[in-house]
Amino acid sequence: EDSTAKSCAAPRGATPAASLTFDAVEYAFEPESAEVDAGVIEITMTAGGQLPHTLVFEACTTEPKLSLPGGSDDEVTTVVELEPGVYDFYCDVPGHRGLGMDGTLTVK
Repeated sequence: EDSTAKSCAAPRGATPAASLTFDAVEYAFEPESAEVDAGVIEITMTAGGQLPHTLVFEACTTEPKLSLPGGSDDEVTTVVELEPGVYDFYCDVPGHRGLGMDGTLTVK
């Protein structure tokens, strides 16, 4: 585990200044990369595929982890607080990251 990992959860009741949506398909996120200003960000994952998928940030210990079952048209949302930097995200369903299901979020 990355020793620099920390919780990225936003304070309870924080108002997002920006929002991002990632569509999880087999085996990719759309978009694969995004850029956003630092601060409180609402992140939504939608399910465009038939398999279960997750969205996890490598630099974050527990939050966020978004998870959707396969074949659903649902969406899940979380609110995070991110400092400037480059954040790698991926699907932690076994095998999916190796098939290319990862991306990068640049926080300015």
